Order: sequence, then C-alpha cells, then structure tokens
Amino acid sequence: CIRQAMFNKLISTSNTVVFAIGLLLICYPSWVIALDSGLVQLDDLYLNLPFDNVDGGAWKQGWPITYDQSEWDDQPLNVFMVMHSHLDPGWRMTYEKYYETQVKSIINNMMNTLGKEPDTKFIFCEMSFLWKWWENASSSARSKMLKFIEQDRFEIVTGGWVMNDESGVHYSDSVLQLMEGHEFVQNTLKTVPKHGWSIDPFGHSPTIAYLLSLVGFEKIVINRVHYAIKKVFALEKQLEFKWRQQWEDETTNSDIVTHMFPFFSYDIPHTCGPDPAVCSRFEFWERRTLWGSPVVEISERNIDEMASLYVDQFKKKATLFRTQENVLIPLGKDFSYDISSNTDKMVKNQKMLHEYINSHPKFNTKIKFSTLGDYFNAIQQSAVSSTYGSSWTDIYPAVQGSFFTYDDVNHDYWSGFYTSRPFWKRAIRELNAALRSTEILETWAKSFSSSFNDFKKIQKARRTLSLLQHHDGVTGTSRQHVATDYGKLLHSAISDVSELMSKYIAYIRGPNQNTLTLSESKSAFDKSPEKTVIKMGNGYAEIVIFNSLQNDREEIVEVLVDNAGVSVSTMSGIEILSQISPSYSSDLSFEPNKYRLHFVAKVPGLGYTTLKLVADSKSSKKVESIYAVNVDNIPDKWENINVNKKVPADLKLSNGNLDVDIDHTTGNLISYQHKGKTTQLKEKFMYYHATGGAYLFSPTGKASLLDSDESYIVFKGPVFDEIITKISFVEGFRSAIVGKTQDFIDIKHNLYLDSVDTEYITRFESDIDTDSTIYTDLNGLSFKKSKRREDLVLPHDYYPITTCAFVQDKDTRLSILVNQPMGTAGLKQGHIEVMLDRRLKRDDQRGLGEGLVDNLRTTVNFRVKIEDTPTPQAPNDRLFQSIETNWESHRLSYPLNTFYSEKISQGSSHSNTMITGTELANRKDIHLLALKERNPEISPGEYIVQFVRFYYDGEKNEDTIQFKINKELSLNSKSIKEASLTLLEEHGKSQSVLLKPMDIKTYVFDLKASQKPNGNNINEDKVKEDVKEDVREEPYYAEPTSDSNQSSRWTILLILYITTVIAVCVLVKRKPRNFLQIFMALFFGCYVLQMVVFYYT
Repeated sequence: CIRQAMFNKLISTSNTVVFAIGLLLICYPSWVIALDSGLVQLDDLYLNLPFDNVDGGAWKQGWPITYDQSEWDDQPLNVFMVMHSHLDPGWRMTYEKYYETQVKSIINNMMNTLGKEPDTKFIFCEMSFLWKWWENASSSARSKMLKFIEQDRFEIVTGGWVMNDESGVHYSDSVLQLMEGHEFVQNTLKTVPKHGWSIDPFGHSPTIAYLLSLVGFEKIVINRVHYAIKKVFALEKQLEFKWRQQWEDETTNSDIVTHMFPFFSYDIPHTCGPDPAVCSRFEFWERRTLWGSPVVEISERNIDEMASLYVDQFKKKATLFRTQENVLIPLGKDFSYDISSNTDKMVKNQKMLHEYINSHPKFNTKIKFSTLGDYFNAIQQSAVSSTYGSSWTDIYPAVQGSFFTYDDVNHDYWSGFYTSRPFWKRAIRELNAALRSTEILETWAKSFSSSFNDFKKIQKARRTLSLLQHHDGVTGTSRQHVATDYGKLLHSAISDVSELMSKYIAYIRGPNQNTLTLSESKSAFDKSPEKTVIKMGNGYAEIVIFNSLQNDREEIVEVLVDNAGVSVSTMSGIEILSQISPSYSSDLSFEPNKYRLHFVAKVPGLGYTTLKLVADSKSSKKVESIYAVNVDNIPDKWENINVNKKVPADLKLSNGNLDVDIDHTTGNLISYQHKGKTTQLKEKFMYYHATGGAYLFSPTGKASLLDSDESYIVFKGPVFDEIITKISFVEGFRSAIVGKTQDFIDIKHNLYLDSVDTEYITRFESDIDTDSTIYTDLNGLSFKKSKRREDLVLPHDYYPITTCAFVQDKDTRLSILVNQPMGTAGLKQGHIEVMLDRRLKRDDQRGLGEGLVDNLRTTVNFRVKIEDTPTPQAPNDRLFQSIETNWESHRLSYPLNTFYSEKISQGSSHSNTMITGTELANRKDIHLLALKERNPEISPGEYIVQFVRFYYDGEKNEDTIQFKINKELSLNSKSIKEASLTLLEEHGKSQSVLLKPMDIKTYVFDLKASQKPNGNNINEDKVKEDVKEDVREEPYYAEPTSDSNQSSRWTILLILYITTVIAVCVLVKRKPRNFLQIFMALFFGCYVLQMVVFYYT
C-alpha cells in the first residue's frame, strides 16, 4: 500500500531529483528481497512489537481473512489432512494410567483404521508409549504396524522418548531422550524419523531446532508461540521459515525449515482455518461445539454446505503461507481416537467430505489423508518451482532467536512454570549428573573386564530421565499425584545409579578393595540428598573422589564426621588443607555429634584421587572464628572457640583474592571486591503476591521486601568464610561461601514455602549500567538477549534459565550460575532476580484443574561471579560466557562424586585417570557430553562418546581443533566411526575429532577389555595406537565456503539500480503517457540482470 501511494505521487511530480529518489525508495524493498529472502531477529521483534490484543473477529487474535478465488485457477489447493493424537506421558494421570486407560486403545484404533481404510494415514510422536505398546503386542499386531510404516501410512515424527519441554530442559537431556526414542525407532520399527513435531511445549527454543538439525532433520513443526508474534508472521507470510542459530549466517548448514501453526491451538477447532466456530463443526466425535452449535454428521442434505464451509477455511488458512497451493490441516487433539466408534465416525464423515470436494471442480481443491512427510514434500516441490535461488529453502525468510515468553491470550504469560516444583527440577538434574558419572565409570570398568551386566539398570535410569523431559514433567505442570509418581521413579533411578557408581569405582581401584559408599544419598523420594556422617571409631577413614569432567579440578569438598578432631592427608601422609566447623539445622542451631569437614582436593580429569581422614585432634584445623547475631539457640563456646555475639562493622567474607562485604545488620551481601575493583551487589529476599497457577506468573504488583530476621552466623577459617542468614518466611536460610580456591560466591538456599499465592525470589542489585538488558541461557547451549519492556506486564520479562543468566556494561559482567531450571528477570538497571519457589492455590485455567500447593523443602544452589566484561568472539556479536565462567558452570552442574569407607584399603591405586593426552585435559571450551555403552542387545561391544565445543567470550576462538580419541582417552579401540547426533546415520571411520565452535559430535567405538585394574596409573602408561594411518582425517562433510563476494555483489546491484532510475527519468520526460509500461519493462529487465549477478557471485 505504501509503495502504491508513493508511485501515485511520483507520476504527478515534475522534480527530477524527487522522482529519482522516490523511485529508489520504491525499488529498495524489491532488491533487498531479491538479494536475500530476509532475516528476522526475534530479539528485536520482541523488543519493538506493541503486543496489542486487537479483536480480529472470528480469528480473535488475527484479522478477517479474505481471498480471491482466482488464486487457485492455475493450481488447485492441495489439502494435507494429518491425523494425530497428542499423548502426554503424565499430566492429569500418570504415564501408566494414561497408557492403560487411553493410549493402548488409541494405538489399536489407529492400526484397525489403517487396516480397513486404505486411504487413511496417521502420525505418532511419543516413543515411550509406542515402546510400551510394542512390548505387549502380539506378533501379528507388530507385523501390521511394520507394514503400515513401510507403506508410509504410519509416520514416526520426531521419534523422541517424549515431546520434550523446550524452556527448562538441558540440551544434554534433550539429546538423551532423542537417543532413547531413536534407538527404538531404528532398531525395532525399522524406520528413520525425518520430521519434527513439537506442538505443545510452552514456547520454543532454537536449541531444540539445532539438535534436530544435527539428527538429520530438515523440517519441523512448532505451535505455542505468542499470539502477537504469530499474527506478525502470518501478516508477512513467514509462518514457514528457516530457523537459524544465532551464531550462524547463510553459509552454515544447520538451518531447519519450520512450520508454525497460525492459530490458537493444535486441536480441530483451531487447525482447519481461522474461524473456530466453523472448524469445530467438523469435530465429529463431539455432540456440540464450544461455540453453541450442534455437531451434525455429513449427509446428502448438508454435504454441499459443509464442504463449502470447509474449503473456505482451508483457503483462508492457505493465504497465510508463501506456498499457498498447499495447506496442512492437523486432525486431532489430546488423546484423540481413544474410542473406536468415535474414530470410525471421524473417518467416515471426513471421507465423505473428501470425496465430495475432490469430485466437484467448483472447489478447485484436492484433499487427502496424509502424513507430515507428504505435506513437507509437497511444499518443497512448490518452493523448487518458484524459488530464484540455489536452494528450495531460499523462498523462506531466516529467523534467529527464541520464542519466549509464551502468551496464549490476554497478556497471560506462561513464565511461572519456569520455577514450578523446584524440588523435582533439582532432582532431575541430580539424576542427569549421577547417570553421566555412572556411564563413564561403567565404560572405564569395562575397559578392564566385560563381565559387568548392569545395562538394564542404566537403561531404566536413561528412560526415567528421558520421561521427565516431557513438557509436563520437568516443567512441574502435572497434577500432584503425577508429580509424586515422577518423584518415585526419579528416586529409584538415582538409587540404582548410585549403587552402580560405588561398584564401578571400587573395581577400577583394583582387587580386594573396600566397599565404597557415596557420601551423599536420599533417604526418601521427597527428601533432598543428605550427607552421611562418617564414623571415625577406627581412627581412620578413606575418601575417594571421582571427577567426571575431563579437566583437572581443585575444589573444596565437604563430608560429615562424628569427631571434631579430624584431619585430612594424602595416602602417603602429606597433610591437606582442611577445616572443621559446626553442622547446623534450618533454624541455625548446632547439631550434636555432627561436624562439617571441608578440605581442598585436587582430582585429575576423568579420574579419581584417594585421601585419608585421620582422627587426630592435634592436626585438626577448626574454624578460626564464629560470630552469631540474634541466634539464641547456640552455645557461647563451640569446641573451645568463643561464639562472638557482636560482629565488626566491616564484616566481610574473604579469601585474599575476593572480598564480599556484608551488611552487619541483616547479614545480606552488599558488595563484591575482586582484583582491586569493587562492584555494588545488594542482596535482597523478596516475594510477589500472585494469582496464577502452575503455568502462569500473574503478580498483583511489584515484589515486596521481606522483613529481615537480622539473625545470622559467620564462620571464618583457613578453607572458607561463610555466612548463614536465617529467613523465617521460608522456614530456612541462605548460606554464602567464599572459598580459598574460588573467585565466586557459592550460594545455597534451604527453604520451605508455606505461604499461598506467593512467588519467592532473591534479587541482586548492582551498580552495573545494564540498560535493563539481561542475557539468559537457552538450554545450556547459547544465550538470549532481552531488554525490559516497561510498557508491558512484568511476567513478559521473565525468562527461563537452566545454567546461567548475566548482565553487563562495557566494564563489568555479573553472572548467576544455576544447576536447575528456574525463572529470572532483569527488571531494572543492574538487577538480576531469580525465582526460587512458588505456591499457588488457584488453577490457572490451562487444563490442570488444581493449584500448586505440594511444596517440599528444597535446596537451591547457585554461584555469583563478577568479572571484567569479555570481548565477544562469536559471529554476529552474539554473547557467550567467558571460558572460566563456562568452566564454573560445568563444575556446578557436574559436581565431584565423593565416596568413603570407614576402613583403609591396602594396595589400591591412590589416583588414576582415563586421560592419556593433553588436548582434552587442557581445553575448557570442550565438554565431554557422554561416554557410555550402547544397548548390548542391539550393538554388543559398542560404546558412544560425544563432544561439545562452546563459543566463549574473551580470547579469540580457534576455528577448528583436532585430536585423536585413542590418544586422548584410554579406550584401546580399533574402530571409531563418526555418526549423526542420535546414531540414525553413520558416516564412516574417523580416528580424529574435528570440532568447530558449537559443534556437537557423536562417535561410536568398540571396546576390548585388555587391561587389569592393578593400581597402575593409566595416565603414565603409553597407549598404543593400533589404528592404520590411512584412516581419513578429513571431516565427512564439505566445509562451507564464506561469501567473499558479498560487497562486490551489492556494488553491482546498486549500479544497476541507479542506471535504471536514470534511464527511467530520461524516458519519462520523452514519453510520459507510456511511463508505466516503460518502467515495468526496465524494472523487469533489471530484476533479471540482478538475478544473474546474484547467482554467479
């Protein structure tokens, strides 16, 4: 419209200069689009979009759609009707209950329908359910399913164990659940999924799209996106786009074509077209629509009217897409097709409509039951015929960024579930870390002996962890009894892998060793892990510490002992720096016969070290001073150390390198001094009064400051300084520790929230000039940039984090590192707040049917780190963590595993490691994602190793690094093959690993047991390389070439346009009556020329 108005004005102008400039402005959008199909930055869109909520009529969140029937004169509209059933493995019922009462029947009904109706097709997503059905199915039922899969009538979409959440799921857990599902799909169902289907997670992350591209997918479907964003994408015909990672450009190869549902939901009323009152009339298993109309079956009397209504909705929907000769119409809802008669009714009525529409030319429409693959193949063919570029995807715009935070209607932001049920969120990450350590230790043990046969327990833990990634699992949005069921599964899995860890580490240390026990365990499924008190009655005890990261670590380790006179030494008797301090309860009282022993341990990467506890009061190092303010239930002396009731005015936690000033009245942090630079850092405990539920964050106003208890204890000693501040509001405390080896503050919140309609937060207020901008991690892989929108409601500016959030100015960066999902915001200059727990009695009307009041006593750990602002190194000036902060984040997520024995072993290996090279050990930008056994029933003797390489801010990142697996790890493997992320494809043998920043690589190797755990340090042995030297060292894929001719291409195009404008100006003066014809001819000629230039440059 703007261009047409400008054109009309130009025709009447007599000023040549104005005419020339105006003509350039008119032409400008066309040549930009010709050069590139466009790049949409979601961060910018979220920053500038008004997010209004204008009533659009029938399509409430859109506009009245109109179309011209002639749009399909040359090509009929192809309607791809995809039957699906969305299956939650736990929500209002447990996973088992859903299967028994509905899912089993759904799958059987699908198979029966496919058998008797040859035109029908279905898609299926959740492998946790399909695996369970397969395990109980007859051989004939299995054969039928395999036949339908082979016929492309039963398509597996995504193929993960679950449809995982995309906000709070850690990328490693998403990879795991995909691998579990894909193993079943590939080896049992004999197929390979090709398309992603993610229609119910509450917001969408580019991380998941990236992982699916590494799997090998090229096309995916998403749904739950803010309604205002959907409207913009629909207006611009961008509902199908290339989702591109924020560190990439058009030369990279992980773009994935993404189809976004345009309307409110994925059920039938919101998928056939923009008018739900019309679409719901085709939901034939219902008696009445939510809009008051009866649902009437198709008959000769009404078929023409109903077909006309149906096609009208299809065509209105099709106009929102660039390849509008094809339209995707999902046909299903939650747990649809569970009743046989309803399934038959739906199929019968749809078939009647299909036949009528297809046989009447007036509709100019062809409709059929389809799979998702049918639709994507069709749009690819349409795009090929219409695109001007070198790839069929050139017709689509590129989109960078994430779709958070989700809002479905009326500024109801789904940012509450980022924190809902923090106890279970923490337990999920505990299982993640424990399972990873167990798998590494199992692989190490099996390099000595293949006699271990524990895979079933490991598989059970993998599948439990995978199940909890479901978008009503890790999110905390299931009903209370379902959350309890999840918790019991988690507890069982953690117990199993903890037992296996102890067994493997004992075996690796050598023969005839003592039984080892983890120093921390859970007494019940609804209790946080607690440390076991080590009894020193024998005078000695043994501590074995395992490090699951590949880098050496020097960290403070804590154990509990029953004796205040305990010291720590190496097995050869060299004393280790240690500190004894009181153990305290949630009310800050000292616990009797229980003492905290902290010491600094050095542990090799992928290895262990052994230390000795000695009951020796003379060598024991106790805290040097204790302060207690307004704490009445502790003695005046502890182990002959005075408990001071007054504190100095300049109270601080210090380690000589880092000083943290404390408000001596409240016990809260107030500043952070590191390397001579002081940063204000005021710590506040606050809460929101809210009316939301499990999903929605709906505060009634700003956060309120808690009344301070002004009660705290301070310990100062040779290993660490600590302050424990009482917080009566949550019946707990906050501990802050500055350790001697640390340049960060270790924070621990112990809390039980009993106040209803309350959201409990901690806020850090710094003097950093952040411009109200915050950076939040996306599933632990990259970062989202967000700026506070004062014109919008506060919940809009809450975002999910799984590992880190930071704010910065040109000089200083403040990072909050976490090891569980939670919500965070930077609402004002220099602020970061983190939501710790929430308790809400209301249901927020999103289907759950109950509030959120089953809070448990929870421990939340995070770290606060302030550093000089590092220089961005990633493309597009995207920000990442510094390399040291990334390392701290991994140390927090994967803590050291500490074992003990109350006896001293004889002849054991005191220290050992799997690391045999230097490349892995010395690099902190590489993370060993997994080192584990494949399913021995499917791939006996095969193992998997996965590496991730991160961008980091600060120093320049090397483009590509290379190392040999056999040289770096003591795997003694003769065959190593690179594979796709989840092993759906193998790419051939490759001894060398080549990693670019943000690469995630998977390798399969054999493992021959050829060593004996005899106490020798493997790191000192030379590992022979049995691999032939002619193994290909190059990556299996072609390296993308950079576009070095970009600037010359722009120059040529600009010259062409200026030439065109001059020519048009001259011609217009000569033949004004033929202006339009001359202009169009020249413009078209120039367009052709620029396409030639664009193609060849």
